[in-house]
Amino acid sequence: MWTPRPPSSPARVSGLFALAFGLAFGASPCETMAQGRTVLTVDTIRAVQPWHPHAVYTFPHLRVPERPQVAERIQRHLCIDLLEADPDTAGDRLFGRVWGDTATARLPSLYDLTWEVHQPLQEVVDFEISAEGCGAYCEGFTRHYVYDLRDGHYLDFDSLLTPAGLSALNDTLDKRWRTTLGNYMDSLGVRLSSPDLTPEDTELVVLTYALYRDCMEEREGRAPYVDDIQPLTNAMRFFISRCAAHVNQNLDELDPLSFELPYGWLAAYLRPELKSLFR
Repeated sequence: MWTPRPPSSPARVSGLFALAFGLAFGASPCETMAQGRTVLTVDTIRAVQPWHPHAVYTFPHLRVPERPQVAERIQRHLCIDLLEADPDTAGDRLFGRVWGDTATARLPSLYDLTWEVHQPLQEVVDFEISAEGCGAYCEGFTRHYVYDLRDGHYLDFDSLLTPAGLSALNDTLDKRWRTTLGNYMDSLGVRLSSPDLTPEDTELVVLTYALYRDCMEEREGRAPYVDDIQPLTNAMRFFISRCAAHVNQNLDELDPLSFELPYGWLAAYLRPELKSLFR
């Protein structure tokens, strides 16, 4: 796992150069040399906001010495999808979405960006990104950007499975999700019978129960809402979209809700070209 190092931390420097407006690529690389694994180097891109409060932002910069074109493909997708900036043409504006623009009064749409990089499997890299996204309202999130190190392809839920496999996995996840919600609703019913429950707590329990009841009814007959995946060493973790909206997210006591399925179970449902990745 790689995380951004603070400037005072000792690190082997493989290069340092500056661009206009304080954009700098400072290398704080770490490598994995385990036998059979693709060797990765993760540098830290550092940029100083060109106006007050002159905050320092960091972002991972992947290098794959044996496959530089793969690393470039991954880096480009990650920057375009998350930062909405093409690293080949952005120049000093790579972090434009993060720090906004005082000239046009455009507010930042991405705050508090933090990241970790994992290599759970020999040919798989996972960028775990946490931030606060802002549009009509601001809300924190964590998302995993998963890539195939053989060719740089982005791997999301829809790209992993055959059509038959997708149907089988959706059925399995839906059953687990409904069982989890049903059991939790039962526990809420038990909680309601407590004589020590205050009126405020009673109202909260009733609202939470109604949230999950309505959620199960709304999703009846539909595929589960898988909104993220996380590859682990021996299993894949599937995150199910929460039931609550922004306004009542405090009621969703199960969020984040995820389920792990071992690669041995998934093998029969994966696309043929991906089976060797997850085992």
